[in-house]
Amino acid sequence: MTDAVWMSPIAFSIGFIDIRWYSLAYIMGFLIAFAIAKYHYFPKHKLSIDYLDPFFSSVIIGVILGGRLGHVVFYDIHRYIADPVEVLRVWHGGMSFHGALVGVMVAIFYMNYRYRINIWLMSDFVCLTAPIGIFFGRVANFINGELVGRVTDVPWAIVFPHVDMLPRHPSQIYEAIFEGLLLGIILQFISYRNPPKGVITALFFMIYGGMRFTLQFFRVAENPYGLMLFNLDMGQWLSIIMLCAGVILLTLNLRQHKNNS
Repeated sequence: MTDAVWMSPIAFSIGFIDIRWYSLAYIMGFLIAFAIAKYHYFPKHKLSIDYLDPFFSSVIIGVILGGRLGHVVFYDIHRYIADPVEVLRVWHGGMSFHGALVGVMVAIFYMNYRYRINIWLMSDFVCLTAPIGIFFGRVANFINGELVGRVTDVPWAIVFPHVDMLPRHPSQIYEAIFEGLLLGIILQFISYRNPPKGVITALFFMIYGGMRFTLQFFRVAENPYGLMLFNLDMGQWLSIIMLCAGVILLTLNLRQHKNNS
């Protein structure tokens, strides 16, 4: 069991401005994804570089607004009803992956409407690079000592002193490894086989949904809802919906590809 004074969520300060690890996680994820898009994905699929800026601007807005509003709606709506201004205090934390996913979907549909870029090309790219951001984000969650795991007696348990002195699963690291590294490797391997457009998106929904559902068993259910129907928490129910959507997408995609071949 590891027991230590917990780390600071602030990476460094510039004057009176504090730069937090969570902010750096988002920045690193977007910068790496931008480089992959510019030097590999867009040239490979003959997409104009002129679409890069509006595409990433739309995705960034979708991630931030969707993630924040998703957290408000899915996890803590009572708190924000009591204090609506808290919605604007993003430095207090509170971002939902599933909300960010909805925000990105809206951004992709906007890009399709505005620039006529194939929806599946854009969504496949997002799904190929999303594990990078997920990895950095979960590491930042660990550094911040948030989204802590359930109490356990495993040898690698972590004590989060600002929470309590009980040994807990480092669930953030589990998610960084599985939803970040492993998922990214799996999707990259599949992408090298040039699957039909949309397959990467469907597999991301399925694999992430399955991984997140399983790993939630090691993580404390988020308030105020706690455990819900069948003793599953909100994250697990959202992941079930995501997994089912992936199965439907994959079935429809492969059926359409078969009919066109």
